Amino acid sequence: MNRKFKTIAAVVLLMGVASLMGSCKEDVNVFPNPNNTVLLLEVGEQKTMSCTFNKGKDVKWDRSNDCLIFQELRKQEPDEIGIRGLKEGDCRVTATGVKGTKDYCNVEVKTYLRPQEPINLYKGDSASVEIRSGFGLKYEISNSFYATINSFTRNTESCHESQNYIPDDNNHTLNIGIGESDYKYNKYEGHILAKYVGETNIVFFDSETGGSSVCKSVLVKVNPRYTTYVEPGIDCDDTRDSVWMKLGRPDISYFTNEGDLVYNYENYSTTNHLTVMFDKDSSNNIVYGYALQFEDEEIQQEIPAFIEERYAYWSLYGYYMNADDYTQATLFLSYDNGVVMYIPMCGNNSLQIDRIKQDIQSRLVL
Repeated sequence: MNRKFKTIAAVVLLMGVASLMGSCKEDVNVFPNPNNTVLLLEVGEQKTMSCTFNKGKDVKWDRSNDCLIFQELRKQEPDEIGIRGLKEGDCRVTATGVKGTKDYCNVEVKTYLRPQEPINLYKGDSASVEIRSGFGLKYEISNSFYATINSFTRNTESCHESQNYIPDDNNHTLNIGIGESDYKYNKYEGHILAKYVGETNIVFFDSETGGSSVCKSVLVKVNPRYTTYVEPGIDCDDTRDSVWMKLGRPDISYFTNEGDLVYNYENYSTTNHLTVMFDKDSSNNIVYGYALQFEDEEIQQEIPAFIEERYAYWSLYGYYMNADDYTQATLFLSYDNGVVMYIPMCGNNSLQIDRIKQDIQSRLVL
């Protein structure tokens, strides 16, 4: 072989070696991997992880513990994997290429509050909220008078986890399960019932942590169909000063023959008169009761529906009240002939309500 052919052969050999060395390189980069920090995953939540790998070759996925599980994807590629949060903790997901090149993503599995739009309902309407969790689940309602959980069910579902998956384009076997086959998780469904106009929060939490790990918080708003008039919003502990703050100065104020103080507001909201009375037994400083008078017949016809979507009916005595149980009520209502009477009460003296109503009726000047 002469020098010219030796030189050509050497060049060809070097090019082959360079080509071989180039083909040994592989690029394995896991996504999502936020700045190589931590990917947050909620208990019960699922995401898809992938990695860049030349020519779509097979990748082996691994995890450091059982805080999450691997799942099949409907259209799974060799470099993709589904993950689902199983329980709180930290886990490292690692992708390994055929040449041993690795990349990883640190995942933190936790229960956390996700922004949730309020659930808007009308009285009698219902809605469902679903939570998936590997834990037992309980709930708390801030005020069950406005809305409650009509039923709370738990169903056990399967992740349909497969231990092995064979891609169509090659004979490599992808192990996507570690020690768990057909893992089952809990799907909870709460059926919310709207009872009366108002707002309440329903919090779902992990029963194993005693409520310290919140899975979801839902604000339920029960909206009114009727806006016949604006309620004064006077409570049983309102004083003359606080009534002034809420309603302003009265048009007329006077003392009855029994010595009780009366405020009269003309044309309050859609009423003809709003009358507020203070009890002389409390030095005329605590609200005794108040009444709204309506003369418009169309408004009078709508008032019962207005009251019924806001207050529970106490059938034994024929009053409406702001609680399901009369012993818990702080406000009672009576309606008759265009007059809505409000009787605020602090403490359990509701058995005296008839006497108090008659007392107010005899002293109020409408």
